[in-house]
Amino acid sequence: MAKSGLGCEPAVGSLTASRKREYKVSNRVHEGKRPLYAMAFNFIDARYYDVFATVGGNRVTVYRCLEGGLVAVLQAYVDEDKDESFYTLSWACDTDGTPLLVAGGSNGIIRVINAGTEKIHKSFVGHGDSVNEVRTQALKPSLVVSASKDESVRLWNLHTGICILIFAGAGGHRNEVLSVDFHPSDIYRIASCGMDNTVKIWSMKEFWTYVEKSFTWTDLPSKFPTKYVQFPVFIASVHSNYVDCTRWLGDFVLSKSVDNEIVLWEPKTKEQNPGEGAVDILQKYPVPECDIWFIKFSCDFHYNAAAIGNREGKIFVWELQSSPPVLIARLSHAQCKSPIRQTALSFDGSTILSCCEDGSIWRWDTSCSSMVKFACSLASTDEWTSSCCVYPGFPFDLKISNNAKELMYGMLNETHTLLNRYRCVLNVSTCMWDCPTAAKLFTGGCRTSPLDLPQPAYSTPPCHVSSVQNQRLELPLDQVIRGERMGEAYWAPSVVGLGGEEIP
Repeated sequence: MAKSGLGCEPAVGSLTASRKREYKVSNRVHEGKRPLYAMAFNFIDARYYDVFATVGGNRVTVYRCLEGGLVAVLQAYVDEDKDESFYTLSWACDTDGTPLLVAGGSNGIIRVINAGTEKIHKSFVGHGDSVNEVRTQALKPSLVVSASKDESVRLWNLHTGICILIFAGAGGHRNEVLSVDFHPSDIYRIASCGMDNTVKIWSMKEFWTYVEKSFTWTDLPSKFPTKYVQFPVFIASVHSNYVDCTRWLGDFVLSKSVDNEIVLWEPKTKEQNPGEGAVDILQKYPVPECDIWFIKFSCDFHYNAAAIGNREGKIFVWELQSSPPVLIARLSHAQCKSPIRQTALSFDGSTILSCCEDGSIWRWDTSCSSMVKFACSLASTDEWTSSCCVYPGFPFDLKISNNAKELMYGMLNETHTLLNRYRCVLNVSTCMWDCPTAAKLFTGGCRTSPLDLPQPAYSTPPCHVSSVQNQRLELPLDQVIRGERMGEAYWAPSVVGLGGEEIP
């Protein structure tokens, strides 16, 4: 069994919030009095990036995050077993792209719900006790893995209903398995953890032919030659108590116990001796008052940040791509005092959800005014070396300095899901340029030298401004940043005069 190595001391994050992002409560929903144990955004299907689901009691509920902090109920499923208590869920899809919801809980039966028809797609019976977590293979989203109180982990094919592999036996867990996760790029690897205080890494490479066979199997699922994987390739003893949540971060592992911290560590396996190796603990992310088990953290799509709640209803948002760790935000509300069992970060991390033991859902969004003012002011700084220009009949041209590009896209990502929510009030100065060598006037920004005008506008003799039009526009912020056309062409740096304002 691998134990902590004798390398450098791990970097420990400071609990002083950096305020890199400011969040505020935008909504609170009471689903009932039953505890909510899990929630997740849909990262499998880009069409439903703003859709999330929760589980609690014998109910699975699907919501959509709307603009202005609103939350709308889309679907609700109530299990036929009134005594069921769902502990986990995961988004997945069938081989034809049908969106599926996979949920499991106390009775050990995994329900696969077709979110399109709102009906049960399949029910998986196999575990001998409660199901504590279900996770989807992002590279093959019709494969899911489940962790159970029966000390096993199982791999399922949602399309055919087959249990392909069972990870248990001589080298398996010796108590409840509480969490499991697929490696993001190595399709053969999974990590699991549980009440035996260990994290185990398993490989499916030797058994991958059975995974492939499961997609073409036409006989009864019960007749499939399910295989046992008895020995993990790595066993780590990083924590001294229950390990209730684990996630891959590239080839590193994030894991959490009941000792008020998340730990980032690197498994160093020995190919010659499976199961042996060393552990390098790299970083620690403190989480005060997080000393009860079954509190799980979540990450955004790009694993830029992780959010975790505690037993006092507070949320800690940690930056994952920095060393030493940086606390992005520390969130609390006077009316949120119940233990937070799980969080969910949206695709770009601009929305954070939490589900609590008192049956409430809390929504936090990045501060509208600060984000709008920041983005608008950035567009007008000298970092933008050229215009975001769109001329009728000419291709879109965006020239931007590396620093500004990295900052904007690192914060807001290519989908602009955050920017689409807000509008900027802009003072626009549009100039008509008279260029002697051109056959027509050109519309553009009011700069002293129209270097970005299409040829032959900038040839000699120089162009001059024939007229100036000033107007006030309300534009979606992402169009300001990207320079998309809004009727007449405009020049982004000259458009942004007084900065942005939040539009109710």
